[in-house]
Amino acid sequence: MMQPMPRVPPFDRPATYEDLVKLPDHLVAEIVDGELHASPKPAPAHAIAGASVGGLLKNPYSFGKGGPGGWWILYEPELHAGDEVVRAEPFGAIDLELALLWSDPPSPA
Repeated sequence: MMQPMPRVPPFDRPATYEDLVKLPDHLVAEIVDGELHASPKPAPAHAIAGASVGGLLKNPYSFGKGGPGGWWILYEPELHAGDEVVRAEPFGAIDLELALLWSDPPSPA
């Protein structure tokens, strides 16, 4: 069973997007229920597996070869929904505008 990402500071308040972007580049982070969680970026084997799955999904879902077509398959996009920030792997969306809306980080205040 996959373990959740370890929680990292701040522990005394809800995490913000600013907290997330301050983390070192070698970490992947998410904000879930106001808590910031981080772990090292995936190993090469994980990246190969993700690219393979994305490759299998491209023809039927993006290009309509043996499938419905019209989907946008994105690998590990940063998705924003309110104060939540998560990474999906892979992420599929039927509507590019919706996919871009979810994956756009908030503008700095």
